[in-house]
Amino acid sequence: SPFLHTPLLPPHTPSTQKVFNNNDSGINSSLATAPQSTLLIAAAVILANEMTNVLGIEDPRDEASYYDKLRREKRQTIRRVGNVDALEDDSGRTLGLCHLVNLNAFTDSEGAIRPVEYDHSASALLAMHHFNTGDGSIVPAFDGINQRCDVRFTTEVIDTGSSEFTSLRRLADVVARKDNKEVAVIRPCAILGNSLSASSILTAPLSSVQGLPQLSWFSSSSDLNDRRVNSHFAR
Repeated sequence: SPFLHTPLLPPHTPSTQKVFNNNDSGINSSLATAPQSTLLIAAAVILANEMTNVLGIEDPRDEASYYDKLRREKRQTIRRVGNVDALEDDSGRTLGLCHLVNLNAFTDSEGAIRPVEYDHSASALLAMHHFNTGDGSIVPAFDGINQRCDVRFTTEVIDTGSSEFTSLRRLADVVARKDNKEVAVIRPCAILGNSLSASSILTAPLSSVQGLPQLSWFSSSSDLNDRRVNSHFAR
């Protein structure tokens, strides 16, 4: 979308780890330090939530933030089953919440914006929302899938700054998360990214050791072909 390529703020290097978290506000960093990508993606999801209200859609499960809210409200009763968080929704149905951590190089090493990464994140957010709500308007196979499948997706997006070291450090922080029913600690189900091969070469073995699937849409290096160390990596 041209909207995603339209500069709203002067590009600068982000000073926060988490660029976007699909929560009530849509923004998990201060506006004073938020990179352009934070505002664009957050604004898109907030707008989607507002349109839901304007259109009079009554089912709260159609809201983009519904399953994030549900995880926080039910954190005392969540059970970890494999890589998903099992809980009951408001109707009593048992669901598995799969939290996808999206590692994106929103900025290059000089702090300049990489517009294509906006498209990746916006596409991922839309796909997850359509899957969660059974919307087959773009992917016909998603039509009604929320009635046939008990998995729902939540997500967060992290800017790696096109740095291999930052990518590895951010992923190490993510996989080190421990269950804590007193606070809303969200453990990952799978990893999206990296887009850059140099970063994926470092992060894919860590994901594999942790038993976390990692899916890259861009990394093309043949160094990633070794299934002995990249057993959970796909592209």
